[in-house]
This record gives sequence, C-alpha cells and structure tokens, in this order.
Amino acid sequence: MSTAAVVEAAEVGVALVAPTLVFGLVVHAGTVARLVTALVRRLHLLPEPPQPVDPPIERVAASLRRISRELASLPPGIPQLRRRALLLAYDDLLGTACRALAIGHELDEPLSGWDRELERLRVEARLQDAGLQIRDGRGRAA
Repeated sequence: MSTAAVVEAAEVGVALVAPTLVFGLVVHAGTVARLVTALVRRLHLLPEPPQPVDPPIERVAASLRRISRELASLPPGIPQLRRRALLLAYDDLLGTACRALAIGHELDEPLSGWDRELERLRVEARLQDAGLQIRDGRGRAA
C-alpha cells in the first residue's frame, strides 16, 4: 500500500469520525467541562473554589432563637459574666446572619450600653424584615 493511499484512508477515517466526536462533545459538554476543570485543579493550574466559612443560615437562626430564649429566661442574680457571654454570642450570631443576608450592621464596632442595645434591636428588625424569624409577634423568642 502506498503512502498516498494510507493518507487518503486516514483522511476518510477522520472525515467519518469527526462529526460523531463533535456531536458527542456538544451533547456531553457539561461532563467534559467538569472533567477538564477537575484535571486542571488537580494540576494546580486553577485555584480551588472558596469554601463557605459560616454555618448554614438555618443553623444560625436556630442558635439565635435558642440564645434569645436563654437570655429571656435568665433568673435574677445570675452572674454578670454569664449574661455578658450570652450577649456576646448573640451579637456574634447576629453578625453572621447579617453577612449571610447581606445586611449592614455595627455590632463589630466598640459600642456600649444603650448604643449596643439599640443596634441589636435594629439588626433584629432588619433580619425580621429579611424573613429570619428570631422572635414571635409578642417579642418572645420564637
């Protein structure tokens, strides 16, 4: 068999197979893209996607409700350290919920006394408006 015949046979083969390959790539484009992306990440040519840092909003909401109930049910005479620790945890969770729902807040700022309490109430109202139920209609923990 001559070289020209081999080249001609190869050209015919490519002409017959190419449409099938192109059709297969179009049909399975998503799978091919995922495989190529995984390969490129494995070779460290593409950075890993960022992982979520905060817990899911459902867990944050449940923790907010739980700590809100704890704060409301603290008996008189409880050590101030316990009350302060619960308030700090509550403020931290409010900040986490605000980040998840893209709501601005100033709970990270060095507020004290009434300013902090007012900011806490403002943030609770904004979260409530965004659909996060922390308290029931009577102001008690939901």
